[in-house]
Amino acid sequence: MEKTFDSKKIEAIFTLVSSVKENLRQGALNAAMANLVKALQFYLATPMLKKEKEVLEDDFYDLELKIAAHPKFQATYGPVTFRRGEHKMAVEFMGQLIQFGAETVREKIVQGQELLEADRLTEAKEIFQDALESPAVELEHFIIVGDSYLKKGMWKEAQEIFSRAVESYPESINLMNRLAISLRKDNQFAEALSIFRKALLLSPRDEGLYFNVARLFVDWGKPENAGQALRKALALNPKFEAAAKLMASVQESLADLTEEIKKEE
Repeated sequence: MEKTFDSKKIEAIFTLVSSVKENLRQGALNAAMANLVKALQFYLATPMLKKEKEVLEDDFYDLELKIAAHPKFQATYGPVTFRRGEHKMAVEFMGQLIQFGAETVREKIVQGQELLEADRLTEAKEIFQDALESPAVELEHFIIVGDSYLKKGMWKEAQEIFSRAVESYPESINLMNRLAISLRKDNQFAEALSIFRKALLLSPRDEGLYFNVARLFVDWGKPENAGQALRKALALNPKFEAAAKLMASVQESLADLTEEIKKEE
């Protein structure tokens, strides 16, 4: 029986290999490991031509060697030797490392949160910093730490975490939104607006972003601009109750402002 070759699956494997290479160039070790595991799993389940296999075998072994030699990998897991062609073992081993690393990061973040609540700020910062330097760190970890600082009213620290995360995840609307909120709370209105605008370019139909822009303008003392943003939010979602309530407040402020101007005239 002839083997059937799925060109889309084979292309997906090569795309994942390219992603691993890019992850390593960016220093995103955990992402590199996760993408390599996916690539190997697809490779083991996908028939392909001998030439394609030879190229991928070289790529896989080269990437395994680079991962094992990565300073963050060695600092976290110690010296590890991968053997050429032993893909099932590599998948199982790296999968275990990723899970172990993620659990360790979560444990450290919880410790940091407890220290933060106890106002042991220097210790909390050290624990958070250690957690976020792990090769197993992911987007959600940055968000949890940044939100912990926001809850504590530590705007500068939150900005630092979210800014750092945006460098690794430049298209995360969630991150940009949080960074802009931390800037707004720190009265850095122009900087916050710049971030919101970048987010809206990526997600122009996000009513939540327009609502947060409106809150920014309210704090900035620009009710007319706030009203414009709220009208866009309500056009996208007419049942957006929070936006409707804020719109009523903004309209009241504009009416009061108009009345004051008339009195001055």
